[in-house]
Amino acid sequence: MRKRLAALVVAAALNFLPAWPAFAADPAAGAATAPEARLPPAPPRANHHPIVLVHGFLGFAENGPFGFNYWGGRLDLAEILRSRGYPAYAAAVGPTSSNWDRTCELYAAIRGGRVDYGQAHARAAGHQRFGRVYPGLLPDWGATRRVHLVGHSMGGLTSRFLVQLLEEGDAAEREATPAEELSPLFAGGHAGEGAWVRSVTTLASPHDGTPAAYHIDTSKPALRRFAAGVYYRAARAARWGGPDAETASGAAPAAGRGSCGLALDLRLEAWGLAPAPGESPARFRRRFAEAEHWWRSRDTGMWDGTPQGARELNLRVAAQPDVYYFSWATEQSTRDPLSGRQVPEPGMSFLIYSQAAYIGGFGSDPAWWPNDGIVSTCSMDGPTLGSVDRIEAFAGESWAGVWNFMGVLQSCDHLDLIGIPSARARPAGCADLPEFYAAIAAFLAGLPE
Repeated sequence: MRKRLAALVVAAALNFLPAWPAFAADPAAGAATAPEARLPPAPPRANHHPIVLVHGFLGFAENGPFGFNYWGGRLDLAEILRSRGYPAYAAAVGPTSSNWDRTCELYAAIRGGRVDYGQAHARAAGHQRFGRVYPGLLPDWGATRRVHLVGHSMGGLTSRFLVQLLEEGDAAEREATPAEELSPLFAGGHAGEGAWVRSVTTLASPHDGTPAAYHIDTSKPALRRFAAGVYYRAARAARWGGPDAETASGAAPAAGRGSCGLALDLRLEAWGLAPAPGESPARFRRRFAEAEHWWRSRDTGMWDGTPQGARELNLRVAAQPDVYYFSWATEQSTRDPLSGRQVPEPGMSFLIYSQAAYIGGFGSDPAWWPNDGIVSTCSMDGPTLGSVDRIEAFAGESWAGVWNFMGVLQSCDHLDLIGIPSARARPAGCADLPEFYAAIAAFLAGLPE
């Protein structure tokens, strides 16, 4: 019963998306019909770059709600990959943070140190410039130790943004910040032979946003109070682990695996929204629910999940010529012969069934209707809204600087790819979920050094 409740909570959290004004879908957006995805044969190993797994919206690394791992549910996919000879690490970033803030957190999570959100950005967003301190997954990360980034859902967008800032930096931050105070992330210059990232792989990522972002109204007080309670319990568990205690991934520790129950660390210290020592649950719920400066901000993952937010990201983030980009799409909906709309296929998790039905009839453009329960399939091949990136169907050869679209994983929903509520999926004809991730790792290990 406890594990069933855990699965419900985790999947419901992944459904936690906001309501915004109606969006007119761009008829030019989305991928052309693609064949079912199949993993290509693994080439001979050419590199030993570590893999960093980047979670999606309302995600976590390990030991999340009820002891679940984001990557694998009851399994630990990062550990499984390491046991097979592929160094892999799960990073923890802000579950509801904007892609800019998540990128700054991801940089610190990998390399270690205090999160610097940037002087110009913090001033414009209305939050503090600095966040928490991460011990670092790979303190020696750099041009001589590159990484492969693998992102699920919004984690794919965060990964794209990290590459953009590493290579080109940010002009506004360079102008606003004295050189001696500027974060290396905003300085840029880590390109070409000095690039820190070898590849970006996105799994079911909403590169053009998702209609699901209009389905749930976050202005409702009950929803806000529920989120506050989940956050409060995570903060209390972290305090039990010691002041500012964190694991290497950046995840707040609990007293024991699964002991923190229904808890999720939202990492909103920079917004002044961390539970204060001694603050009662009731007082914090009230304060959090009334924090309009955050709930209405566009510097959040809620806004970035909309097609408008995705367009803004796509206008400033472009594929870099020295990085390999791979995208995988998922779909588990089918056309209803009576209405012509898309409805969930049998086998889709009932936890995201209503989302799938909503997306399957959203707007007037049927290109957006096929979906995996959270994201429209046409949004997953790569960025098109406001983007100049090129997307090419993978035909056996990988190309740097363009999106190598690996195809659509049919009858695979959004949660199947991360093993929630169970690792039952067999994507791309693999024997099981660990085999799928091992095949991706082997493929990435075959890219040129």
